[in-house]
Amino acid sequence: MATSASGSGPSMTAEFEEMLLISKRLRETQQLQGLIKEYRELAKSQGKVWGSLTESEIRQMIIQNELSKDIAYKAALPQCIQPEPIQIEINLDSLLYDSPSITPVPKPLFNLSYGDSKSVLDHIAKITVRFEKLDPHFTYWLIMRIGRRDFTTFGYMSAPSDTVRLDKIIGKNQCNLTETATSTGVDLIWYDSENHNFLFWGPELCVIEAMKIVREL
Repeated sequence: MATSASGSGPSMTAEFEEMLLISKRLRETQQLQGLIKEYRELAKSQGKVWGSLTESEIRQMIIQNELSKDIAYKAALPQCIQPEPIQIEINLDSLLYDSPSITPVPKPLFNLSYGDSKSVLDHIAKITVRFEKLDPHFTYWLIMRIGRRDFTTFGYMSAPSDTVRLDKIIGKNQCNLTETATSTGVDLIWYDSENHNFLFWGPELCVIEAMKIVREL
């Protein structure tokens, strides 16, 4: 079913609630050991003994640390001005990059389209195997960020055939893609190895800036 960029804002549908639960479950099951290690080291750096901390003290430490990380992350994002919503219908559920079902935004240098929060999250979930390829903490942040937005811009471009250049763009453990996403304010940049494309999601101006950077690397 086609979706529209217009609307009064995201609604908490059953599918969206399920995504939140999936993100929470992933965080609890996949990151438990990593979180314990992280907070043991944090307690040690603060001169605290992990074994002597009460449950309340650990909870408070976690809340303060996660809040500070979120504030720092948001502070690093540039303030991109979002354009007014445009009535463009797309079908991200059965997305084909050159499919006529996607009506492109008239940008001569970039392949762009718009989608509402549910369609965009469905697309990302499909690409990342229901978010399993993403860090659970980042997944929760991503769902909340996109969910608060009426519409999100999606862009894609072909990846270079030169493997040396491709590795340079992606970086070790995708660190260069992550750095580009953070510096430009996009939600996510993803390398789709199956179709050999770079995928971008976020506010339109941020997506265009990120695509410029990747194209010129």
